[in-house]
Amino acid sequence: MKIIIVDRLNYSFGGTQQYVFSLAKLLKQKNHQVKIFNGIKLLNIKNAKKIPNKSPKWNALSKIQTIYSLSILIRSIRFFKKYKPDLIHLNNINYQITPSIIHSAVICKIPIVYTLHDYKLICAKYTLKNNQNSYCQSCNQQNFISIIKKKCTLKNQKSRFETLFLFLESIFHHKTLKIYKHIDCFISPSYFLKETFKKMGFKHSISVIPNFTYPPNTNVTPIKTNKQTKFKIIYFGRFVVEKGLLTLCKTIKEIPINLSLVGSGPLYKKLKSISKQTRNHPQRSENIKVYPFMKKTKLFNLIKKHHFSIIPSQWPENASISVLESLSLGKPVIASNVGGIPEIIKHNKNGWLFESHNPNSLQKTLKQIISKKPAVLEKISQNALASYQKNYSPNIYYKKLIKIYKKAINKHA
Repeated sequence: MKIIIVDRLNYSFGGTQQYVFSLAKLLKQKNHQVKIFNGIKLLNIKNAKKIPNKSPKWNALSKIQTIYSLSILIRSIRFFKKYKPDLIHLNNINYQITPSIIHSAVICKIPIVYTLHDYKLICAKYTLKNNQNSYCQSCNQQNFISIIKKKCTLKNQKSRFETLFLFLESIFHHKTLKIYKHIDCFISPSYFLKETFKKMGFKHSISVIPNFTYPPNTNVTPIKTNKQTKFKIIYFGRFVVEKGLLTLCKTIKEIPINLSLVGSGPLYKKLKSISKQTRNHPQRSENIKVYPFMKKTKLFNLIKKHHFSIIPSQWPENASISVLESLSLGKPVIASNVGGIPEIIKHNKNGWLFESHNPNSLQKTLKQIISKKPAVLEKISQNALASYQKNYSPNIYYKKLIKIYKKAINKHA
């Protein structure tokens, strides 16, 4: 089968791009012919990983073109007719690629599968959060006028132009073009995301396939602790407000646990400043350390030196790849009980859940964890690895995915 995976490839440390590369690798291992299209070039896996990750800076005129790109439409038709794929698998396409690529596939009569990685198709801001960082479903049943009423912007900064842009984008895609009706099947990595889409009036077919990740190329052993252990936890991912990192740093200062933060994003300088403050505190040893983005092998070696990983998200995570990577390393996950996370992490089984937006709940959970007996923690570590092997391996994912591919292709036969 010849497959083109489409993604804008704009953030290499993000879960979506990690998924795209893993998917391409998996399909190739299963003897499919695979190309990755980023809106500019048709790439093989090796070349796709070398694409620069900086998003372009938009001015007013160019940003209007990101609603629907005629250049992408023409370019992708040319690529599709030349390569003749059996199926197009879409991922993040907004702005750099735009949904015009859907029309390209329709014109070329190619089946389309679309994996949902966030809430963009039901929330103009992606996150189901308003500008005050509160949970929001005002666009329920395509009530897009609420974008204007709530003055929505992507970065929570006042901008009448951006609010108008988000409103026009939603209206044009959903009500004028009704472009998503052309997708043969949407894939959701969590039941939470699927049910949220349905409750908000999304009427298209959605199948649930939990995400996967490749096992690490390293030995995995259960964590070993004793009464004198100084616990170490690690977060790796994007440094953005909705990940709850500022709350985490404030909470961890009060508990004898070392915290490592690995990644990149707009909070990097702020987190480095917080880390410096902990180093300079006269009554504390260093307990917060910040690392820049690092390659997977180096990252996994660092994770192995920690007892647990932590995902303190304050937005409804869909299905975090970081959670799966932690489990694959036998690391129990401490996570907020939002979005699709509770579908993966079972409290006191393969990790622990705490109440999102609640520092007291986080602090209480951390204190309970470090007070547990070593044998209990070792068992939870074993459960973490077992849950990965049973539910989130590449082969399990492929068996489910190929059924969707064949069903989409048969609809066009």
